[in-house]
Amino acid sequence: YQRRVHGQLAVDHIAAGHFDTAMQMLHRQCGVASFAPLKPHFMAIYTGATAAVPVMPLLPAHLHPISRPEGERRGPLPAVATSLAALSDRLKVAYKATTDGKFVEAQQHFRHILHSVMFVTVKDKAAVGELKELMTISREYTAALRLELLRKEATSITQQLELAVYFTHCNLQTAHQALTLGAAMSANFKAKNYGVAASTAKRLLELNAATKTAQQARKVIQLAEQNQNANAHKLDYDDKNPFVVCPHSLKALYRGKEQIRCAYCYQACFPKYRGQLCPVCQIGVSGGDASGMVNCLEQAK
Repeated sequence: YQRRVHGQLAVDHIAAGHFDTAMQMLHRQCGVASFAPLKPHFMAIYTGATAAVPVMPLLPAHLHPISRPEGERRGPLPAVATSLAALSDRLKVAYKATTDGKFVEAQQHFRHILHSVMFVTVKDKAAVGELKELMTISREYTAALRLELLRKEATSITQQLELAVYFTHCNLQTAHQALTLGAAMSANFKAKNYGVAASTAKRLLELNAATKTAQQARKVIQLAEQNQNANAHKLDYDDKNPFVVCPHSLKALYRGKEQIRCAYCYQACFPKYRGQLCPVCQIGVSGGDASGMVNCLEQAK
């Protein structure tokens, strides 16, 4: 079932059943290259814009299009079930899952938000700014939780320790960052990487950690000094030089080094991965082109 559509937003074309034109728009505007992960979103938006009205017994239901209030001068626009408020609520659920250590579940929530942002319609550019902030948060957490999940699968002790400290440099809420610092401090201390353990302990103290955690951090610093802050394992890690983690190589991409970004989620990576699917959002291409996400009619003018 398709309905006539005149909207300038990709989500309107999805809701109207015109998937092909919607995909072309999303590729041009957002740089989407892989649509397989978006199939559930497409189907939810399409079915959410159509009501099935029962008629006579044994006869198929009558499909009736649902329109949203604002519309355009040229006619009504399809209703869109995805909203900024709904994604904000899901963000709270994702945060709680992270706090509870349910990282697989949390990553699924954050990636869902990351994918859903492009399908939200808003009335003004101020709300567009809120969407972009939501997208940034979701990207940072999706990338960060991916590091931790991969750390658990790593067989090399060096990579385990590297990913543990990389995790501490992701842009997370203070409470979550404290958890990452505590874990990295313990892992490196047990592995006799005293210098790295001490540096994470000092950062933990800067966050005004809880009394018990702070006592443990001070003890690690003291024991590390007794061992001359020696490190048993050489890591690709410089805590004094700001960096992001390349999602392809899982290595630190330090400030000042050449980098490219994903066309959709804007995740940075090394230039040699140009043209490859971004491991964070899983729908955009590293180094790809995009004109910019469009979420309101004001942007489309």
